[in-house]
Amino acid sequence: MPTKTQTLVIGTFALLSVSGLVLAQTAPASSTATTTAASAQIPTQQGQLKQFLLNPRGDIDGLILADGTEVNTPPHLSEQLAATFKPGDSINVAGLRAASLPLVQAVSLTNVQTGKTVTDEGPDRVGGPRPPAPPAPGSERDGDSLQGQIVQLLHGPRGDVNGALLQDGTALRLPPHEALRLQALLKPGANVAARGELVTNAQGRAFRVSALGADANSLQTLDTPPSPRGPGRLPPPPPPGVQPVAPGAQPPAPPAPPAG
Repeated sequence: MPTKTQTLVIGTFALLSVSGLVLAQTAPASSTATTTAASAQIPTQQGQLKQFLLNPRGDIDGLILADGTEVNTPPHLSEQLAATFKPGDSINVAGLRAASLPLVQAVSLTNVQTGKTVTDEGPDRVGGPRPPAPPAPGSERDGDSLQGQIVQLLHGPRGDVNGALLQDGTALRLPPHEALRLQALLKPGANVAARGELVTNAQGRAFRVSALGADANSLQTLDTPPSPRGPGRLPPPPPPGVQPVAPGAQPPAPPAPPAG
């Protein structure tokens, strides 16, 4: 019977293969032996850690290697990655590489100097409290601004663009559908200006983009998706002048038209 780790690797491979991410052997001859799971070898590649990537909550959700390779990692490994690696370390990354992008979806990462390995076994296997839920749309701080030059684009696990890395190391983060709409602005070498929320910690800088432009005078506001309905979430308030209706109650009848 496959182990939980084997099942996770197989599921990850199936998801990424459908979305265009396939196995691509790019490891140098000096790389360590690949991880074997359910008769499938996971390629490894060795590189030097240039910097961590942060999501808008300040969790590590990726790495950039010295050769520009982008490595995606899940946020639940954030604390382990920060404790195991630092910029400048040589690391072996075992994972699935995109066929046409310098992008790897990591399954495990090993520090060559210390021999310590961080393996993704799912969020349920990671100790400690679960990360807090993301803030509801509209509740985030939105008064920060920055300008910079794009070094490279950033991607989600399916290979879709979800941000850009600036020359100063800041990771701009925005929804994939908005990155697609603003793709003319998101090009390596281009200068951009953004408004939103800056998150900074010992591992790096992330900027949740709420408006983006070529300069501060041409900012385009991003489309913010509505807050999902569900347990613990209240419905939106009624329009001005309309009384709210209690659950289960019948709404009042509309006023009669004026006599003609």
